[in-house]
Amino acid sequence: MTRKEPKFDDNLTTSVSIALPKEPVRDQSKSSSQRSARPENGARSGSNWLLWLFVLASLCVSFGTAFFGLEEAGRYQAALTKAEAQAEDLEATIQRLNKAQTQGIGELAQSDAQMRKMVQSVESRLQSDINSDLSALAKQVENLKQQAAKTDGNASKQALAIERLFDALAAKSKTLKANLDESIALLSEQINMERTRIDAFAGTRQAIISVNEKVSDVKQLSSDLEAQIKQIITDQGAYELSFKDMQLVVEGINEKLAQLASANNALLGLEVLSEEMDRLSQQVSQQQQIIESVDASRQQLTQRIIDLDGRVNLALSSKE
Repeated sequence: MTRKEPKFDDNLTTSVSIALPKEPVRDQSKSSSQRSARPENGARSGSNWLLWLFVLASLCVSFGTAFFGLEEAGRYQAALTKAEAQAEDLEATIQRLNKAQTQGIGELAQSDAQMRKMVQSVESRLQSDINSDLSALAKQVENLKQQAAKTDGNASKQALAIERLFDALAAKSKTLKANLDESIALLSEQINMERTRIDAFAGTRQAIISVNEKVSDVKQLSSDLEAQIKQIITDQGAYELSFKDMQLVVEGINEKLAQLASANNALLGLEVLSEEMDRLSQQVSQQQQIIESVDASRQQLTQRIIDLDGRVNLALSSKE
C-alpha cells in the first residue's frame, strides 16, 4: 500500500483552515466523543506545521542552489568567452605564422638561388684569376731561369772579388791590431802617469788637510786675539799691559805663519795662509788704531783729572 502525500497549494499566501474545537456541551453523552476528537485535531495541526517548515526549507535550499548555479554558470561563461577569444587570437597568430613561414620559404628559395648564382660567378672569376696568375708565374719562372743562367757567370767573378776583399780586410785587420797594441801601450803609460799624479795629489791633499788644521788653529788664535782685544777695550785700567800682550800674541802668530809658510809646499795652502795672514794683519792694525785712540782718550782723561784736581786745590786754598 502506498501512502498518499498531502497536497498543498503552491501559493504561500493562502491560509490554512484549522478546525477549532467546539464549545463543550453539557451533555455527558457528547463529552466522551469530544474528548476523543481533540487529540486527533492536535496531531493533524502539528503535522501540517512540520510539512510547511520542510517545504520552506526545501524552497530555500533550491533557491540557494539555483543562485549558486547561476553564479557558477556566469563564471564558466566568462571563462568560456575568454578561452574563445584566446582561441581566436591563437588562430590569428597561427595564420600570421603560416603566412610568414610561406613568405620565409619563398625568400629562402630566392636567396638560395641568388647565392648559387653568386657562388658560380665567384668560382668563374676565381678560376680566371688563378689561370692568369699561373700564366704570370710561369713567365716569371722562365725569366728567373734566364737570370740564373746569366748570374752563374757573374757569381764566379763576384766570388773572386770577395776573396780579394777578404785578403785586403785581413791585411787591414793586422795593421789595425798593431796600431791598437801601440795605442794600448801608450794608454797604459798615460794611466801610470795619471796614477803618479793621483798619488802626488793625495800627498798634496794630505798637506792641504794639515794646512787646514793649522789654519783652524790660526783662526782659533785670531778669535782668542779678538776676545783679548775686546777685553782690552772694556778694561781701561790695563791698556799698556794688554797692548804688550797683544803684540806678543801677534808676534807668535806671525812666527807660526812663517813656520807654516816654510813647511807647506802646496800653493793652495800658501795662498790661503797668505790671505789669512793679510786679514789678520789688517785686524791687528785696526786693533792697534783702536788701542791708540783709546790710549789718547785715556791720556786726555788723566789730563782733565789733573786739571780738575789743580782747580779744586786752588779753590780750597783761596777759601782758606
